[in-house]
Amino acid sequence: MIRIAILEDEQSYLDTIRNYLTMSDDMIEPIKLFEFSDLPSLRKFANPYSFDIYILDIEVNEENSLEFAKKLRSVNLRSKIIITTSHEKYAFESFMVDVQSYLKKPIQKTELIRQINKAIQLLQTSDQWVRLTDEKRAVDVLRRDILYVRTARGETLVYLLDQSDDPLRSTDSLKIVIRKVGNDILLPISSSIAVNRYYVRRINHKIDTVLLVFDIELEGSRNGMKAFRRQYAERLLRDYANE
Repeated sequence: MIRIAILEDEQSYLDTIRNYLTMSDDMIEPIKLFEFSDLPSLRKFANPYSFDIYILDIEVNEENSLEFAKKLRSVNLRSKIIITTSHEKYAFESFMVDVQSYLKKPIQKTELIRQINKAIQLLQTSDQWVRLTDEKRAVDVLRRDILYVRTARGETLVYLLDQSDDPLRSTDSLKIVIRKVGNDILLPISSSIAVNRYYVRRINHKIDTVLLVFDIELEGSRNGMKAFRRQYAERLLRDYANE
């Protein structure tokens, strides 16, 4: 499931983009849309890795979304950014932010679909799959789609972004899942729970909890959270150093 954020303050354009994307038979992957009419609501909802593709109108309620795009790009080189605008004056500045494409309004359906599919293809080449085993078969899962993993009653439950209410029941242990997915992505907060660090929105140091995207709050152990905070900071520093 490809997650797409649409930032657009004009309802007519928002409706047009939504209809183009949801009513098209030419999309190469299933998509899920998240709509925002202003930058504060987008900032509040999203951490830098919440979405695969951002469709950003530049001038939104007297704010300039290019500043948001610059901050996003400073910590996230993976997600694809598509700019929409009625003005050509931002074209050069947009490409300096490393956007994928710059679409001038009124947006053409064929071009929007082409750019979205191009973004999906670019994302697919950079993503890595991991093979997990459940009770009946082997299942291939994108590492980025794993939200968190927990053990309960002898089972290892793997919660995915688009199936958070119906986890994959893996026969692998928690340690094996972390090893397969990679400890650069899954970090334990206790002996029974590991979270995808890219989906962490807030860490509560007082009560040892982690808030993930979609307002999922998980409780860790004292020692687990101490190690998690250290590892989380180390991974962030490594991310910045590699950019």
